[in-house]
Amino acid sequence: MCMVSVIVPVYNTETYLSTCLQSLMGQTLYDMEFIIVDDGSTDSSVEIMDDFACRDSRFKIIRQANKGLGNARNAGLEVACGKYIAFVDSDDWVIYKSYERLVTEAEEYQTDILMAGLVYLYENGRKINPFRWRDKTVFQEVLTGRECFLELSKQHVFNPMVVVCLYRREFIGRHRFRFAPIFHEDALWSPIVVCSALRMKVIDFNFYGYRQHDASITHSKNPERYDSLLYVADKLYGYMQQNFTEEKDWELRYWFYDRLVWVYRFAQSLSNYKRIECYEKKSV
Repeated sequence: MCMVSVIVPVYNTETYLSTCLQSLMGQTLYDMEFIIVDDGSTDSSVEIMDDFACRDSRFKIIRQANKGLGNARNAGLEVACGKYIAFVDSDDWVIYKSYERLVTEAEEYQTDILMAGLVYLYENGRKINPFRWRDKTVFQEVLTGRECFLELSKQHVFNPMVVVCLYRREFIGRHRFRFAPIFHEDALWSPIVVCSALRMKVIDFNFYGYRQHDASITHSKNPERYDSLLYVADKLYGYMQQNFTEEKDWELRYWFYDRLVWVYRFAQSLSNYKRIECYEKKSV
């Protein structure tokens, strides 16, 4: 068993892939494995990942037909052997020495989930931090996942992107968490996984470079994104109804509703209002 398994799904990201993999290979924590899941790439990404695998035995390549980001991450989870699991998107990068610090924090506090931060990088070179903390007391102690979800939601800084977290593999395996085969799989995974954690810590450390460009999934105009968001909303509502049933859970219900509103608004931005209205009437 190694210390960290980093799962990197790849689909036609030849422009950015070398930068991503180099940022992993150059980490100061050596006891790692990099599981590169080739999700049916048809560009030179294949040659790039093969080259890294030849240069460094920590790179392990899985090849599959194109099944989407969620399925690719699941394929990586099936073979991961690290004490901790991390996810990286193949057009992004990780800042030098990051995993050394993340593991040190996770080991010290014995976390199921350690959450850190990121920066957005735009093609014009501009960098921004999209999640600004108003109250930094959340950094001071280990909380349950539910407590973390509440604190982050109240500050409107709950980040559903899995790439900012380091997960204990035993925790993921015990709950048998897997990604849904949809777009926006993070929006479904993160609230549920976070609320299942017994020990979670948030640290003030922007370690992940999240690249903003027109070719990314986030900016794609695929119509399936709309249906995926409605699927996310339906599943989150079902989870809330099953798990937040006591009177003391009213705050969790409130902020889960807030998540649902965010998902619906996102879906609305991708389609016309009438279609959302029809879905809401059908759900009542």
